[in-house]
Amino acid sequence: MSTADSPDTPPPPMLPVRPAPLPAPPAPHAPEEPTVQVTFALEPRDLDAFQNQALKRQGSKLWWVLVVLAVLIGAASAIPQLTRHSTNRPAPRFDVTDALLTYALPVALLLLFYFFFYKQQHSRKRHDQTGMYEPRTIGLSQTYLHSTDKQGEGRVRWNAVRTVDRGKQHTFVSLTNNTGYVVPDRAFSNDAAALAFYEQAVAYWRTATNAV
Repeated sequence: MSTADSPDTPPPPMLPVRPAPLPAPPAPHAPEEPTVQVTFALEPRDLDAFQNQALKRQGSKLWWVLVVLAVLIGAASAIPQLTRHSTNRPAPRFDVTDALLTYALPVALLLLFYFFFYKQQHSRKRHDQTGMYEPRTIGLSQTYLHSTDKQGEGRVRWNAVRTVDRGKQHTFVSLTNNTGYVVPDRAFSNDAAALAFYEQAVAYWRTATNAV
């Protein structure tokens, strides 16, 4: 009988088991830096331009009201003619002036009141905001629009932006009908740099929102 088979032979000593090393913690995610940025101070004319741009967008929608109104007036003028042919009775005379006073004038007054009220409300809100005319920096990155002023820093994701528009002398980044960012062309060294800023903003926005 061999020594290895002897029951009196003690078992071999157990080697200590070393625990597997823990994985290294992930490196902290570096904040996304703007690829392009510009520093400027707003002026009242810049806010007026943003307001006019907002009114222009609203006005393009309200034109549908006038189109519907025209269709209604046309239908009202056609109904008496159809009634006359179907009943062989003289149709009542359709007065265009009465139709305009009945339909068009109230709508026109409503539109004028809306624009006047919107402009006055926007003007009061504009002057109530502190630090509106302080220097600020607007930057663009692939995910965010960055804003820095004396009150702090902020970021807005591109998928939260409603539209990016181009005016005669401004780039408009709208979050809602009444809020957003306006970047004047005078903040850039030349018109080409201002246009490149706008095109970069549009590219980031379209990528994030799949806008056409």
